[in-house]
Amino acid sequence: MTSFDRPPSTSAAGAPPDRTPWLLPALVALAVGVALLYAVASWPNELLYDDTEVIQAHPAPESLADVGAYFAERHFPGLAYYRPVTRSTLLVQKAFHGDDPRGFRLVNALIAGLAALAAGALLALPVWGLRPALVWWGAALFALHPVASSCVYPAASGRETLLPGVLMIAALWAFLHRGRGWGAAVALLFAASLFSKEQAVVLPLLFAAAEVLGLVRLSRGERLARYLPMAVAVGLYFFVRLGLFGGGELEPVVFHAPLGPVLSLLYSFQTLVLPFVDLHYEPLPPAWWSWPRLAVAVVVVVALVAALVRLARRQESLPGVGGLGRQGIFWGLWFLSTQAPTA
Repeated sequence: MTSFDRPPSTSAAGAPPDRTPWLLPALVALAVGVALLYAVASWPNELLYDDTEVIQAHPAPESLADVGAYFAERHFPGLAYYRPVTRSTLLVQKAFHGDDPRGFRLVNALIAGLAALAAGALLALPVWGLRPALVWWGAALFALHPVASSCVYPAASGRETLLPGVLMIAALWAFLHRGRGWGAAVALLFAASLFSKEQAVVLPLLFAAAEVLGLVRLSRGERLARYLPMAVAVGLYFFVRLGLFGGGELEPVVFHAPLGPVLSLLYSFQTLVLPFVDLHYEPLPPAWWSWPRLAVAVVVVVALVAALVRLARRQESLPGVGGLGRQGIFWGLWFLSTQAPTA
């Protein structure tokens, strides 16, 4: 029997999970602490980099019609970005405090706190079988990893990753719940994340992978209520993109730079394991080929995979991949696929 075949009140190891009542207030406290930490650390910073084109170059909206117009406009001149939800949050903010950078920093810090809370809520789902302490530490590591700072400190480019990231996590959390009422939540969160940043287009494939791997079992009606609205959102998204960019921006990079996606993933592994060395928003080539960092990253990743395999073998399982193995495959797919659109 796998962990997915047991009742929700049983953990992946077969023992009753520790339903410690402190988990929710501890996650809320973590979210508040994360928000305060980033707010204080980023308070002196000025607007920079993409902030000039995304925020300072545009007037604040004066009506809902102005906000609606963002959904028919490019996000950034000269680049094939279409992110109207993110852009709307930034320019609506501008209507309240102008170009004062402190307001943008504060909202980004608050969203970072929500990211910690969303990660904790996702990890606390019974399907993962995690103890509350591991849930808390996992959420803390996610929100406070040095890479996360690049999603908070830059006002515009930071929010372009931070906001859709929170929405994607929330969409997965909703998808892993059964019941008719969850279909609308999944569709709404998916659409909001997709119109925030391009990466979210992979979510339906990840949802399908979660079903195939047994993380959730949906009835035919539940499946239709979730996937059909998402298909409509994807169709609308690409229809607008086609009108804005003509479709030429979708050329796969592998045709003229086959090593590009590979180098991007290698750099991701390096910064995941050793983020304090040569951490840049747009790293120079030497950082992509840091052999010592890459060697350490490979050793750590191989050790984690080996530990996962050993733990999976200890589980009772049906023929095929056990419950913990399925979880590992899913999160591996999450890591790879969410980077694929821009890698």
